[in-house]
Amino acid sequence: MADDENAAPEGEIDESLYSRQIFVLGKEAMMRMAVANVCISGMGGLGVEIAKNVCLAGVKTVTLHDEKPVTWYDLNSQFYVKENQVGKNRAESCLGLVSELNTYVPTTASTAPIDEAFVKKFRVMCLSDNSFEEQVRVGKMCRDNKIIFIVAETKGAFGKVFFDGGEDFECVDQNGEAPLIAPVINISKAEDGMVTCPDDNRHGFETGDHVAFTEIKGMTELNDRDPIPIKVTGPFTFTIGNTMGFSEYEGPGGTVSQLHLAFQSIHKFEADKGQLPRPYNRADAEEFLGMVNDLNDAQSGGAKGEIDPGLIKTFAYTSRGCLAPICSLLGSFVGQEVMKACSGKFNPLNQFLYFDATECLPDDVETISEDSAAA
Repeated sequence: MADDENAAPEGEIDESLYSRQIFVLGKEAMMRMAVANVCISGMGGLGVEIAKNVCLAGVKTVTLHDEKPVTWYDLNSQFYVKENQVGKNRAESCLGLVSELNTYVPTTASTAPIDEAFVKKFRVMCLSDNSFEEQVRVGKMCRDNKIIFIVAETKGAFGKVFFDGGEDFECVDQNGEAPLIAPVINISKAEDGMVTCPDDNRHGFETGDHVAFTEIKGMTELNDRDPIPIKVTGPFTFTIGNTMGFSEYEGPGGTVSQLHLAFQSIHKFEADKGQLPRPYNRADAEEFLGMVNDLNDAQSGGAKGEIDPGLIKTFAYTSRGCLAPICSLLGSFVGQEVMKACSGKFNPLNQFLYFDATECLPDDVETISEDSAAA
């Protein structure tokens, strides 16, 4: 990145247009955004949601990038393309309507492959519908050139976001800092129950902090209850009070770690097969489960976890779906991360976020046939 955009530039912004945003972010943060060039690559349902929010936020310029054509599949969630645009480039097809959202933000379309010269034009590069290999390739270029890099993707009822601000990213106003998150490998059943974290992951808590637990197996009494005050006993341990009346701890639920493996494996499946798993196809789901298990077996230490076959098969069954509500939710979240990246206001996401909406699916997905899903 050629310019230092952390300092607030001279000039003015339209305070009547962005008055509410200025009230939240402050004028200096808004002025940093006003000199930030942003690229969103992948104009599917999620990409257009991100683009909509970034344009309305008031950055300097927005570039919509895509090399793919509009397909009939896009019409279920990409609300800025129409039937008569099937076969045409996605970025060019939705450019007109996206650019109308905020005429103060020049918006253009690009259909060329992403290379280093292209990346250097931007403060933030956001990928939303790209292969894993492309994510790694572009991510490396962004880190080498100090460009903030964001990846977002949805697969059916599941979603993922990744944020890499680079080693030099500076948050000039940390209000709203995200809470600390630490994995757990054991919780003792004792008068002063001790929580143990992996020896490669310092928890970062202090005595007097309050912690909440999720996805704990066995000692489920801890899940989703009010935050508990703790006493730190070491960099990897802390106590939480009497746990004698609780069930035995069996381990972490591990949904996040499983989705991390699932999103990696789904890209491998698509690269190997030339397509995503067919909806509710049992053979494809079993093969996908095998890929996830193989990847899990290759992990070492605390990274290797227990795999829930039902969760992984559900991921495979629904992976071809692109649901507008999930695109809307993640698109809003990522739009906010772009604003944090451009403005330096509020701490951004720390690497990965995973989301699932499996509660929206039927209780027993195994009863759904491939024929009924395709109907």
